[in-house]
Amino acid sequence: MMQSTALPLRPLAAALWLLAASATAAPLSISNDHLAVTYDDATRAFAVAAAPKAAPFLVDGRLEDAAGGAREQPAQDSVFGAGKRITVPLTGGGEAALELYPTLPFLVVRTTRANPGAEELVLNKAVPAVFTLDLGKPAADLRTMGTAGLTAPDKHPGSYLFLTLADPATRRGVVAGWLTHERGSGVMFSDVQDGRVAFRAQSDYGALRSPAGKSAVLETLLVGGFDDARLGEEAFADALAKQYAIQLRPQVNGYCTWYSDRRGGAGDEKSILELSEVAARDLKPYGFSFVQID
Repeated sequence: MMQSTALPLRPLAAALWLLAASATAAPLSISNDHLAVTYDDATRAFAVAAAPKAAPFLVDGRLEDAAGGAREQPAQDSVFGAGKRITVPLTGGGEAALELYPTLPFLVVRTTRANPGAEELVLNKAVPAVFTLDLGKPAADLRTMGTAGLTAPDKHPGSYLFLTLADPATRRGVVAGWLTHERGSGVMFSDVQDGRVAFRAQSDYGALRSPAGKSAVLETLLVGGFDDARLGEEAFADALAKQYAIQLRPQVNGYCTWYSDRRGGAGDEKSILELSEVAARDLKPYGFSFVQID
């Protein structure tokens, strides 16, 4: 008598179904009024868009040594407050996180490296993230701007602190830079791969020592997309100022009579009086604060 094989196959079928379901699980996503971030745990890739239904300006983002098991969690930052995060375990221990905060128009990328070994771990440099940028234009039509000046994306030798990619015709662009500089020197590199611009975020440490069984928090990276890249750079500067509680003295605005053409490069009693009255009445509300007699 032939025995049925239906029952023995059921556990195998269930296992195969669970495996297929996990492989096709929907990507994790977080968003706020500024950005929408998705992370695909199956491909270990993330993308960033200016809105949940907009085309991403950052595609094929990769976190160094990302492993499976990403999860969505609430985030809390001592400077920027409450937010959202996607936490990604790392193969060598530790985790990376993609974070969004309501008051910050940037994606925040944080990395913590764990040392599960029995000996001290020395880290010379880290590349916590690489990503491709898509502004809807060929790479040849775009320009990068950083501490090495304004160049084609594949001609930029690297930029300390930040790097901007922009379309000169529209000023639309992406600003990426290092928010923290506690123990590492942050550098940004650009290249062109398959006709699209790729960024590499690197932090040079020299020798970052992590004792056995301890963890080391690496530097924090920001990435944002803006309709006007110049405003994005200002937003990046504002984020740095907030992170380090930087308060600059008010900018001094005034006038020196050395530049007075009507009075032969100087001035006289009548002209100084006229200038002072106009400045007090019309310019003081805009920050004008002095007249220098030279």
